[in-house]
Amino acid sequence: MSQNGIHIAVINSPFVFTKPMPPEVHFPVEHQPLNSTVEVTSALLSHQPAGIEIWVALAWCVGITLLTCGVAMSVYRKRR
Repeated sequence: MSQNGIHIAVINSPFVFTKPMPPEVHFPVEHQPLNSTVEVTSALLSHQPAGIEIWVALAWCVGITLLTCGVAMSVYRKRR
């Protein structure tokens, strides 16, 4: 447990070896939505400033939401 009583344990990009991967997947692997979301959540729960990571986390959330809404609408239209 951390000194503030908050501990979030995750396996993230430091455990993913990107060197053997093709260059076009380095960015998505190094900037996974989980990494920024966990960092922001941890900072906010610790009453620390979230910094620019909060915008990265929000961008991931909005992007994933828009993508999944688009896919859901497409599937719904095909089934009608």
